[in-house]
Amino acid sequence: MSSVLLTQYQSRILGPTEPVDYSSLVMQSYPPQAIQQEPFIGFKVLVTDMMAYSAGNPGDRMRYLEANLGFLRGKGVIIRETSLTKPDGYWILTLPVPRSQLTTALNNLLDVLATIEQYFSIIRDGLFEVNVSGRCHYAETERVLSSLTIPQRYMQLLVSPDNTPYKMGHVQRINDTFMVLRTRWNLRNSITPASIFEDLTVIAQLTASIYH
Repeated sequence: MSSVLLTQYQSRILGPTEPVDYSSLVMQSYPPQAIQQEPFIGFKVLVTDMMAYSAGNPGDRMRYLEANLGFLRGKGVIIRETSLTKPDGYWILTLPVPRSQLTTALNNLLDVLATIEQYFSIIRDGLFEVNVSGRCHYAETERVLSSLTIPQRYMQLLVSPDNTPYKMGHVQRINDTFMVLRTRWNLRNSITPASIFEDLTVIAQLTASIYH
C-alpha cells in the first residue's frame, strides 16, 4: 500500500480524534474489483511508552518519536495518540488490506511492534482490535452477524463491547452496502510473535467469514 495520503499520515503521530480517510486510502491503493470481492481487514494495537516521562517533558518525547518514524515506510502502519486517560499510550494502526494480503499485513505489524519495543521502549499492552469490513446490506446486518461462530478458546479472549446491542463488537455502517465490524481481544497471554500471528490470523479469518 503506497499513496501520497499514506505518506502524510506516516510522517507524524496523529492526534487522538484526528480523522483518517480510510476510504480514500483504500481506493488509492486497490482496484474497485478488489473492494467489491474481498473483505478488508485492519488492526489496532494499544501500546505504552515506557519512556514517556523520562525526559521530563512529554512534548520533547513526542518530537523525538516523530523525527524517527522512517521505520513505518512501506509497512502500511500509522500511529495515533490515545486519549488523555492514557497519556503514555499510542494506538498502532494497520490500514485495511484485502483478506488475501492478511499475512503480509500481520508480518508488517509485528515488525513495527518489534521495532518500537527494541529501539523506543514502547511495549504492547495486550489489547488488540480487529476491524473487518465487507459487503453487507443494511437489511442483512442481523443475519450476517448471527452467522459468526467463534470457538470458546477465542471467545474467552473477547473484550465485551460497551454501548452496542451486539455481543461481539461495534458495527459501523460505511454506506447501505458496506459495514465494518470492530471487535477487541485481550491477547496478553500471547507472548511470542508467532502466537500473536496465529491468534490474529484465526480471529480475522473467522470474523471475515461473515462477508460472503
